[in-house]
Amino acid sequence: MNGLVAIGHGALENNGGLAYNGGFYNTAIGTKALNYNYEGSYNTAIGYHALYSSHGDNNTALGYNALQGNNIGDHNIAIGSGAMNGSL
Repeated sequence: MNGLVAIGHGALENNGGLAYNGGFYNTAIGTKALNYNYEGSYNTAIGYHALYSSHGDNNTALGYNALQGNNIGDHNIAIGSGAMNGSL
């Protein structure tokens, strides 16, 4: 994987993988930020569980559970606790 920054317990823990082609140039700061990111690239997640389960590209999540569960959404910005939680 290229261009990754992970700070915090479980940040980017499950990024990319052999079965997936992605997970490049992501930044995750906070416990479990971008924890299950199999394909998404160019994402920024700051906060506990921010972008916790994401497959989208070019997303920015700032705050507790912001954009948590973003399955396929691209080009989103979520700011605040629970902002866009469960977004598709």
